[in-house]
Amino acid sequence: MKEMFDERTNKVKEDLSISAARASAATLYQATGIGIKVDYATKDFSGMIRTLKTMLEYAINLNDAETLSDIARLIVNSWELINREKSHDKRVDSTLLGIALEVLPRLSASDVQVPRLFEMINQIQSDKSNTPQSQK
Repeated sequence: MKEMFDERTNKVKEDLSISAARASAATLYQATGIGIKVDYATKDFSGMIRTLKTMLEYAINLNDAETLSDIARLIVNSWELINREKSHDKRVDSTLLGIALEVLPRLSASDVQVPRLFEMINQIQSDKSNTPQSQK
């Protein structure tokens, strides 16, 4: 009887520990998201990319469809904002391409962000292939 009680107690402790870790990751995800707005306002595009990478790590850790969709939306929106300012900077595009390719397989095929990610990926790859060797 004591053994069964100990097993259940340990299971509850484990579940609480997992819940606390998920809650922390979710809080950090939301808090880090504020950084993107600050980075954009200060035109710190490298900072935006670092923030997106951090948020992607939290989103992957949470493994929640809504959070993964949100980070995909932020990736595409950030790419669009940066391109308005920097006009397809190849290093930025390359980094964002890598981030997009990392989140894409984690989304369900029916996610509304999937077509936007594919469009972004295709645009970056198209721009890459149209760039003369000397500019790469």
